Amino acid sequence: MSEVSAERLLERLETLEERVQAQERELDHLRRQCGVHRTPFRIVDDQGRTIVDIHSTESGTHLRLLDGTGRFLVSLAGVGSGGSLVIHNNTGAEVVGLAAGHHGGGIVVSSNEGQLASWMNVTGAGGHVVTRTAEGVISGSIPPVD
Repeated sequence: MSEVSAERLLERLETLEERVQAQERELDHLRRQCGVHRTPFRIVDDQGRTIVDIHSTESGTHLRLLDGTGRFLVSLAGVGSGGSLVIHNNTGAEVVGLAAGHHGGGIVVSSNEGQLASWMNVTGAGGHVVTRTAEGVISGSIPPVD
């Protein structure tokens, strides 16, 4: 077996590194063509403002649609208890929420200011509906609140 000089080994190593880098660039190009993206991922408008934001955390995956000023319009999440959907008004306040909970689904409705007005959800005892006044006082409940 013939000996290879250190200089020749370094040349071969450099050649291999260049080939690996070229393959990585090609793989990235193919992923973009196939629509594969890693989170966090953003889509921006023609002025560079984020209008779609997708990110993952240990608690789940989140997708948010934003307006041109950065306010949330719609938020979707997949977390341990299931999925959720939140609708925001034109000021960014949460006004409607749908979510999967530990016992089933839940719906929350709020005022334009984001103050909770009513909710309906499933508890261990069954269905539950609550309404509140503008002052935040419970005005009705099925079944009644004790």
